[in-house]
Amino acid sequence: MKLPDALQKRLGDFGKALLNEVQASESSVRDVERANFEVERTAYRDMLDEAVMTVDVLEARVEALTTEVVRLRKGGATEVVERSVEDEAEVLRRVAEVQARYLRGETVEADPELDEDEDAATHA
Repeated sequence: MKLPDALQKRLGDFGKALLNEVQASESSVRDVERANFEVERTAYRDMLDEAVMTVDVLEARVEALTTEVVRLRKGGATEVVERSVEDEAEVLRRVAEVQARYLRGETVEADPELDEDEDAATHA
């Protein structure tokens, strides 16, 4: 059975329009997926950057503490002095504050007050 030419033309035009619409829809879906991927990749990079900065701060802290232990041992310190839970919590709070400032991109310098607290706790 043969369809009239006008109907065949309309069906062909409809098929082309439908194909174009489907292609446009698929293209927009791919664009959204690509944008989501970029957002996820950026978030992942930011998370890695924060982790690296945290590691850097902690490595610097370990180095400072190692230097302090060496200095104390050279000075003849042999006793092990335990800190109170409150003292330890205060030191950890201050370290967390320094890390937070560092992660925000602020300049972080040695905290003489923190060093004095540690010296006091060590020599108590």
